[in-house]
Amino acid sequence: MTDIQARIEKAQENLAVATWANENGYTNACANRAYYAAFQIAIAALVYFRVIGANQSISHEAAQANFSAHLIRKRKVFSGQFKSYLMDLQKIRDIADYKVHSVSKKDAAKQLKQAKLFVDTVCKEISHAQS
Repeated sequence: MTDIQARIEKAQENLAVATWANENGYTNACANRAYYAAFQIAIAALVYFRVIGANQSISHEAAQANFSAHLIRKRKVFSGQFKSYLMDLQKIRDIADYKVHSVSKKDAAKQLKQAKLFVDTVCKEISHAQS
């Protein structure tokens, strides 16, 4: 299994857990897993499009910056609508993980919807580019 495929599978697993958590009222877990689904798929795209090396470790901030700079602005692989997705998803994840109050049902549902769109879009682009 390639590093790219492993990242895609992690993204899909995190998305499945986020969906389950949302359906069962676990808003913080939903927000957390939804963000990590998007983070993993962003790394898969960065590796696939050779922005970073296959085994390269990358911080959350670097993943966000590189995805936006290289795959949205420079190469125009992805729509500008995704420019702030990772950052926005991380803000909600930070609330879920580090704040006393919980993520609202509305915010968790929005988080999940954005993560699904992001993961689906990136997966389709990688599949399309491979064919």
